[in-house]
Amino acid sequence: MASLRDQSFNREAWLKLAFVAAGAGLLVGLIYLSVQAHHAYIEVPHLLENRHAEPVGHPGRVTTSIAQLGAEAVETLIQDLDGDNEGAKRRKSLEILSGIQDPRVLPALASALADEDLGVRMAAIAGIARFGDEAGAAPLWRALEQASDWISQRMIIGLGLVGGEADIDRMVARANATNGHERHLFAWAAGQAQRRKTERDQIGRVPPAPPPVDTDDELRIQAEVDALIAELDAGPVTRENALRFAQRTAVEFGTWDYGHQISYQTLAVAGPLVLRGTARMDAVPVPVRRKKAVPPAGAGSPATPAPMPVP
Repeated sequence: MASLRDQSFNREAWLKLAFVAAGAGLLVGLIYLSVQAHHAYIEVPHLLENRHAEPVGHPGRVTTSIAQLGAEAVETLIQDLDGDNEGAKRRKSLEILSGIQDPRVLPALASALADEDLGVRMAAIAGIARFGDEAGAAPLWRALEQASDWISQRMIIGLGLVGGEADIDRMVARANATNGHERHLFAWAAGQAQRRKTERDQIGRVPPAPPPVDTDDELRIQAEVDALIAELDAGPVTRENALRFAQRTAVEFGTWDYGHQISYQTLAVAGPLVLRGTARMDAVPVPVRRKKAVPPAGAGSPATPAPMPVP
């Protein structure tokens, strides 16, 4: 056991230890500074330079990495929204912006609702829905008053994805003030806004309506949707029947491509048979090319070739 009088760890030893500690601290500091410099001067510029490389609706490593940059990327992405940039780039920048929680994002998304490019306006609606802040309902309501039918239908779905308590009553009132498909969309939105408050799962996702398991189940669901639509049309639209309508017709929104899902939802309110019919309509028929008819031996003139059927 060392003696209490042991003076081997003297002043000189302490100085050596302090020198080693200072050297280690300096090395750690240099490593930290080099990492920060690499991030600021190499990684971030490289990511931002390639911010439009991936298509809208299909986020890959670049889109995800830029969204994770947060505030560092916001200013560049907002500058992309200038009308001098092509529409595809503006749409992609809106998509990335909507994945960043920053106070500058929602005003930028809202301003894009007035863009001349229809695709950019659609990306703005999807971005507001993806951003998920109830404050996003206000710019949607304002833009809705000036929008054409096609884009207004998407805005109504967007209201259901972000609207708050006061917006629910307003959506019910608008449903009762109109008719047809727009009435059904406002009813769905009022129901979905209610579902967002009470039906979220453990990760915050609102589940879609159960899909049909077979043809008989599809017919049963369609009959339920038709009965709900008849109830909505007969009136009045209420919070209760709007909620039941959304529970029966909501599609999946636990996905990145909100633009596609919002458009899909505008059709899904009519029921699964309508969706299936739309899918058939989207199929592009392949033209059938027939061989030229060969005239029989000794015929006076060649036969006229059969016309190619028009798809």
